[in-house]
Amino acid sequence: MLVSANHALSGKWAWTPGGYGVAFGRMMQDGIVTRYLNDHCPRESFKLCPYRNDLPATADEFLWGKSMFNTLGRFEGMNDEMGYIVVHSLADYPAWQTGAALRAMGQQLLHVATGEGTNGWIPHTYGIIERYIPTQVAPMRAARQQLWGVDFDYVNWLHVPVALVSMLALLGLLAHALANRRLDDLTLLGATVTLALLGNAFICGVISGPHDRYGARMVWLATFVVLMALARASGDDEPVDEMSAAA
Repeated sequence: MLVSANHALSGKWAWTPGGYGVAFGRMMQDGIVTRYLNDHCPRESFKLCPYRNDLPATADEFLWGKSMFNTLGRFEGMNDEMGYIVVHSLADYPAWQTGAALRAMGQQLLHVATGEGTNGWIPHTYGIIERYIPTQVAPMRAARQQLWGVDFDYVNWLHVPVALVSMLALLGLLAHALANRRLDDLTLLGATVTLALLGNAFICGVISGPHDRYGARMVWLATFVVLMALARASGDDEPVDEMSAAA
């Protein structure tokens, strides 16, 4: 669906119209791009070679900050080079890439805070509203978000520990179900949610790098399953055993 939607909007069959830029940013953040450039710039000519010792510390700074990415033409000017470096660095440093991917996945599982990106610095949005719906500029500028009045710190005192405990509890539920060879509807739901969380952590963490917004939008499912299990344990809900039903 994602690839098809991108083709419909951009005319390109791609995971993202930005091409390899997001994966490149994550590899740069892990130090792989700097190593690749240091190894290859003496004999190959890359646009990034003059900047190889000055690359930003994070992918977000590189892609969305005031970096050499802007100077070199952003995605249009850098897609081919970024794609080349991504593909060839996978071949050159397979062990490093594997370790970095596993670390990113593990970190993504722990990045579950609510509210990432909800701040007052959204210049692209300002520009779009000013250009297309100027009547909304005044109320936009007066909104709490644009005045830096939205704070999720107190919310995350609750959200983060509940999310992490819920994921641990979900694993406990599955382990208990397997130990008792129980395959009811709640066990199947718990297994599905577990696979979804692991898949989300792998895809988002490895390709884009760990961010709280990627975890927060999924982790509530673990809490939902745990609450269902608690409701069932209290006798408010009766399980449906698929094996028994089939028999």
